[in-house]
Formats: sequence, structure tokens, C-alpha cells
Amino acid sequence: IKGEKVKAINTLGAGDMYAGAYLYAITQGHTPEQAGIFANKASSKIVTQSGPRLSEKEAKQLQPELHKIHQEQEA
Repeated sequence: IKGEKVKAINTLGAGDMYAGAYLYAITQGHTPEQAGIFANKASSKIVTQSGPRLSEKEAKQLQPELHKIHQEQEA
């Protein structure tokens, strides 16, 4: 899985975000590869800010990414 290029400010919470996003995608019926791509995107967002949590708005913005990943993998 290709990494996301971001300017990391703080890595606190990145592993937890990756694990949570991965498990979320798996429980939604996505493949392990799709889940890994989604988790990578989610954890790359968390390191660009100070603090280990995304805002509700940022979290909601990630949801369409999972659908997009699924569509790209199925094509």
C-alpha cells in the first residue's frame, strides 16, 4: 500500500487511527487491501494536526473516501 505524502506535525494517535479505520472498513465488508488503503488515508490525516483525534467534520469527510477506494479497486 502506497503511503500518503503529508507534512507530519504530531504522530500521536496515528496507530490507533490506522487500526480503527482498518477495522471499520473490514466490518463494512471491504477487502483487507481496501481497508489498508482507507486506514492509511485516515492515519495520514491525524498526523497533520496537533492532537490524536479528528474533528467530527474531518471524520465525516473520510467516509466518501472508503466508497471511492472500493470503486477504484473493483474497476
